[in-house]
Amino acid sequence: GEQIVLSAVSDAKSKLSEEFARKESKSKAGVPLQHSTKVEQSHQRHIDDTNAVGSKFQSLADLTMALKVVCDKGVCCEKDFLQLEEVKQKVTIHVEKYFIGCDSSLQTIQHFETQVVSCLTSFFSEPGQLNAPLRAAVEVMDILSLLNMMGYLSSSAAELESLICNITNLQTLINGPLRNDEIGKFLFVMIEGSLITHLSLEGVFLQLVRDDDSAKAVAYSLFRLQDSEGQAIMVRLRKLLL
Repeated sequence: GEQIVLSAVSDAKSKLSEEFARKESKSKAGVPLQHSTKVEQSHQRHIDDTNAVGSKFQSLADLTMALKVVCDKGVCCEKDFLQLEEVKQKVTIHVEKYFIGCDSSLQTIQHFETQVVSCLTSFFSEPGQLNAPLRAAVEVMDILSLLNMMGYLSSSAAELESLICNITNLQTLINGPLRNDEIGKFLFVMIEGSLITHLSLEGVFLQLVRDDDSAKAVAYSLFRLQDSEGQAIMVRLRKLLL
């Protein structure tokens, strides 16, 4: 029995020595070991993932530039809006998949939110002449709302509420180039994304609907969207109109 044990130990030592010699030979020949290969593959995957995230943030930078082009021109151009819609489709796909937990491109997001606010500011400063910035802002507001729900925005929510929940500006918006249902959807998206509060918006509507039939139509459109989501908000406005 003792001889069998010694023989087994000897065989095990021999196998270990052969394995060590084999690995040493590969190392000297420049052949990567299995563990080393796995580490390098893992590192490469990390680089690939980082590059993927960076390219997705680039789509948001492209969207910001497309917004700026429309805002600077101030007039509707079909080519510019087609470009805006095309880039927005890419960003919509990328946001939820790649942006969660990423803080490497916060400046890109801040530039985007600043440009959206700039578009609305341009419209309200010259509403009869600069309709394109409004349409551009409406087109991308769902992206801005989603980014705010993900916790990325800095100060744009306060700026937007100041712009929209203002009786003069809201009246300008209601009597502007958008249809009543488009305005209702635009406002609903902003409420959903916590960019404006429904209480602040309701306070302005309570002043407008008494004398403005268009404001009533927008309010009804907003109610329909809220009801479709099972939301019982703007109770005072509902009691006044319904």
